[in-house]
Amino acid sequence: MSKYSFNQAAYAQQQQQPQGGQNASRFGRVGYSKNAVATGEKFQRKHSGATKGTDKNGKQYFRGWNYSQQRGMLTIFVSAFKSSGEHTAKNGNVYTNLMAKVQYKNSGVEKLCGALLSHSTGRVTIPELGMVLNPSAPNGGYFGKFSK
Repeated sequence: MSKYSFNQAAYAQQQQQPQGGQNASRFGRVGYSKNAVATGEKFQRKHSGATKGTDKNGKQYFRGWNYSQQRGMLTIFVSAFKSSGEHTAKNGNVYTNLMAKVQYKNSGVEKLCGALLSHSTGRVTIPELGMVLNPSAPNGGYFGKFSK
């Protein structure tokens, strides 16, 4: 008999378990699950987030952040301004004009640009940047690129 033995039952059990445990997707990555910490698996980090709130005057505001290797950390604050107004598009959707203050943390550049709040979806689009801010998305909101 050799020094090393082959345990066929243990080998069969190991082959039945998916790679990465119960939290793995079919691509072998683990999502944002808190279970990943308990099982000792490495979990994927968030790259964006968005929230909404109201100030003491009752006006609605939106905040968001996005991290990418190309741009670095990007933060945004969106709120109504003096001449904000509601507009109706040809398709019947109602939008409100907002002002967005964008800060690029790596370069220190601050930029003001226009934004549109869609009343039907609750999303804020910033056409100049080609980005959308959605505070009602799962896992703490989304602020990132959008495509038509």
